[in-house]
Amino acid sequence: MTPLLLTPGPLTTSEATRRALLDDHGSRDPAFVERFKAVRERLVALLDTTGAFTCVPMQGSGTFAVEAMIGTLTPPGGGVLVCVNGAYGARAAEIAERAGRRVTRLTFAETEAVSPARLAQALAADPSIEHVVLIHSETTTGLVNPVEAVADVVLAAGRRLLIDAMSSFGALPLSGRAPIDAVASSANKCLEGVPGLAFVLTRVTALAPCAGRCHSVSLDLHAQWRRLEQDGQLRFTPPTQVIAALDVALQQHAEEGGVAGRGARYAENRDVLIRGLRRLGLRTLLPEAHQGPIIVTVHTPTHPNFRFVRLYDALAERGFLIYPGKLTAADTFRVGCIGQVFPDDIRRFLSAVKDVLDEMGVHLEAAEDPHVQAVIFDWAGTVVDHGCLAPVGAFLEVFASRGVMVTMDEARGPMGTHKREHIRRMLLHADVAARWVSARGAEATDADIDALYADLEPLALAALPRFGTLIPGALETVTALRAQGLKIGSTTGYNRAMLDALLPLAAAQGYTPDCAVAASEVRAGRPSPYMAWEAAARLGVHPAWACVKVGDTPVDMAEGLNAGMWAVGVAEAGNEVGLSLEELQALSPEDRAARREHAHDVLTRAGAHLVVRSIAELLPALAQINRWLAEGRRPGA
Repeated sequence: MTPLLLTPGPLTTSEATRRALLDDHGSRDPAFVERFKAVRERLVALLDTTGAFTCVPMQGSGTFAVEAMIGTLTPPGGGVLVCVNGAYGARAAEIAERAGRRVTRLTFAETEAVSPARLAQALAADPSIEHVVLIHSETTTGLVNPVEAVADVVLAAGRRLLIDAMSSFGALPLSGRAPIDAVASSANKCLEGVPGLAFVLTRVTALAPCAGRCHSVSLDLHAQWRRLEQDGQLRFTPPTQVIAALDVALQQHAEEGGVAGRGARYAENRDVLIRGLRRLGLRTLLPEAHQGPIIVTVHTPTHPNFRFVRLYDALAERGFLIYPGKLTAADTFRVGCIGQVFPDDIRRFLSAVKDVLDEMGVHLEAAEDPHVQAVIFDWAGTVVDHGCLAPVGAFLEVFASRGVMVTMDEARGPMGTHKREHIRRMLLHADVAARWVSARGAEATDADIDALYADLEPLALAALPRFGTLIPGALETVTALRAQGLKIGSTTGYNRAMLDALLPLAAAQGYTPDCAVAASEVRAGRPSPYMAWEAAARLGVHPAWACVKVGDTPVDMAEGLNAGMWAVGVAEAGNEVGLSLEELQALSPEDRAARREHAHDVLTRAGAHLVVRSIAELLPALAQINRWLAEGRRPGA
C-alpha cells in the first residue's frame, strides 16, 4: 500500500505526475529544451508578470537553491541579516557564514513571528547590512512570517530582501514587489512535483552584476543563468524526468485555481486537522494568528502510556506517514497538510489517530473547539438572482400601477426587509411620498400599503422563475460547507408563498437549505433577529456565535448582528451593485471596481465583519472567522 505522506515534502503526488517520470528525455533535444523553457516561464509567472524576474533552476534539494541565492546575490564580506525563528532560518545563517558573509542573526522564539519593528531597529542600528533573509513559511513549526510587512521595512531602510519560500511558494500569496531580489523554492513542496529540482526566481538587475561572486562552482547562480540564456541548458546534467513531472504538476496547479485554489485546499486541510486534533485532546503548538496551512505542529501528550514511536508505527501500518518534531524547546510531532491530500484524507487520518490512542490506552480531555457550525443565507442577490432583480421589478410595477413612478434606487433602498415593510419604507421616502400625493390626491394609508402588498405578491411570483438562477459558485460553496459538516439555513424578506415558489426552483438546480424561514413567519422581519434565531433553532445550533449570516443588504447585516451572529456581506452579486451577471461583466474594470468598492463600504458601515465579492468567495471568510473564534473573539467583541 502506498502511504499518504502527511509531511512537508517529499509529499504525495498525483498519478499523472508520477506517470511523467516513466519516460526518458534527451536534455539537449529541442522539444525538451522548449519544455524546460516553458516550465521556467510558468514558475516566474507565479511571482511576477512584468519581465523583471528570471527563473534559474538548480539540480538538488531546496537547500541548494537557498545556498545558491545567498552565495551569489550577496557580496563576499557583505552584511547579511537573517531572521531566525526556526531550523531553516538557522540554516540560512550558517550558509551565509560558510560563504564568508558577515552575518547578523535577528532571533525570535520558535512560536514567535518575525517582528517588523525589531527588524527596523536592527537595520537602523547597522547601516552596513545590505541584505535581509526571511523564511516565509518556517517548516520547523508551520509558522508563516509577515512577508509584506517585512518587505515594507526593508524597502524603507533601502536594503534588499531574499526570501526562502520553500514550503510556501505556490500556495501562499507572494509577489515580486520591491525590495524583493530573489525567492528560492523547490518542485516538491506546494507545486506537488517530485524531489530533485530547486529554483531561484531572481530579479535580473540583481543577478546581472554577480559574475564570479559565488563561493561555489556548482551553486553559482549567475553562471547557471548565463548558460541558460545561451542555449537553454543547465551547466551540469539536468534531472530530466523531474522537470517533466514538474511540467505536469504545474498544469494541475493552474487547473486547481493557481495559488488561491491550492492555498484554499491546504487551508481547509489544516482547519479540519486542527479541529479534529482538539477533539481528541491533542494540543497544537502555534497561536492561530501564526499558523500556516502547510504543516501543523502538535504537542506530544504527557500521558504515561503515550509513545511517539508506537503512534508512528501504527499510523504507518494504516497508511499514514507523519514527521517527528524539530523543535529545540518542546516535545512535538508534525502533520503536513500539503500534497495530493484532501479534507476527507485528513478525516481518515484523524480516525486512525483515535484508534491508535485508544489502543495505547491514552485518553485525553477534548480541548475547546469553537468553530462555525451553520451558515444562514439570504436568497435574492446572495444565492439566487444575481443583482437582486426579481423584487425590484415587482416594486416598480406595483407602484406604476398606481400612477407613481419610482426609481431603481428608491425601490432598492429598503431591500431585505419584509415586503410589506419594504413598501411602507418606500412611501416614507420624501420624493416617493410627494409623487404619491400628486398621483393619488392624498397621503398613503395603511389600507393603501395593504393593497400594494396584495398586488405585489402575484408580480413577485411571476418574476421568480425568470430570476431564480443560482449565482455562480453558490452550489459549489454549499457543497463544500456541507462536506465540512456545516448546516445550511436561510432567511428572506419574501413571504411564505413567495419562498415556497422559490424553493423548488432552487432544488431543481441542486440547492436545498436545511431550513428556510420567511419574514411572514416570525414576529418581525429584518433588521430584527427573529428570522435568524428561528433558523438557528430549526438547525439546532447554539450558541449564536457559531452561526454566520450571509447577505447582500445592510438589513441582512443588522439581522445577523442583532442575533449575536457573524455577518458577512456579499458585494458584487447583490442589491448594492444591482446588476445581472452579464451587465456586471460588461463593465470596464474601473467601473466594476468602483461599484464593488461602494457596495463594500455600504456593507461595512452596516457592521459586516467581512465582505466578499460573491458567495463563491465565502470559504476563506469562514476560515478567518474560525481563526477569530479560536483566538477567543466573538461577534459582539
